[in-house]
Amino acid sequence: MNNFEHLLKLVDSKRWFFFKNSEHTLFDKKSSLFWIDPYYIFPEKLTIEEAQKKASSITIENLSDWRVATSTDLDDILVAGFPFYETYKNMREGDWDFENDFDKILFIPCYDKFSNFNLENSERVLHFFTENNLFPDFGDLKSEEQFLMFRRFSEKKGILKVEKIDSNLLYSKFLNSGKEYFKNSLELLNFVKLEIKKHHKKHSFLDSIDNFINYIKSQESELLNITSPEMLIEFQKRERVDFNYLLEWSMKNFEHLMNKDF
Repeated sequence: MNNFEHLLKLVDSKRWFFFKNSEHTLFDKKSSLFWIDPYYIFPEKLTIEEAQKKASSITIENLSDWRVATSTDLDDILVAGFPFYETYKNMREGDWDFENDFDKILFIPCYDKFSNFNLENSERVLHFFTENNLFPDFGDLKSEEQFLMFRRFSEKKGILKVEKIDSNLLYSKFLNSGKEYFKNSLELLNFVKLEIKKHHKKHSFLDSIDNFINYIKSQESELLNITSPEMLIEFQKRERVDFNYLLEWSMKNFEHLMNKDF
């Protein structure tokens, strides 16, 4: 990846991205939100119902079902360097008629369908642009040529495809390795968790994995504290999550999640 060092450093230094093939949108790397050029859809004061209806009806460059930006969203972007700073700030702080505008909000739409994606490093950001057919406007020919090279490289190497994990190989790796049940189970769950977090910052399935991990750790801790044969017999009588079930559950949910989101 050394050939793309310039491009990676540039992406790392930028927070906001315009696109050559989506001229009306702006992407915020920090929040993974898209924003619309206010000259294309001008901010205005609307009732909550009007604003929500208008936002959900927007379709720009195949991005549909936008939502109304919250005060927290606006607090986060109204900082130095935000390209639409003056327009959004003036509109937000403009004159409000408290008698007639009491039931209105500031209509500024944003798009959050990618907010769950893990974009913590520059290489992942470039893959995200490539996966979603977004051509960043870097402002100089060298960077744009490097991005096209990066995209061709990614497609050629198949980097954009989510590789399926072979459950038989996993079974062999974790069950036949000679390690005890607890280590096998924890390694399996942590492995799947790590694979998912490459693409998602947060997901309900990650919470389910954590619940399993905590449960198995508590059982392991209890086993380590057994000090008599009687305690061991009682411990062995209890049900525990079968490793085969853990493997099947993990793979089924992992493949469903990847096929759904990519």
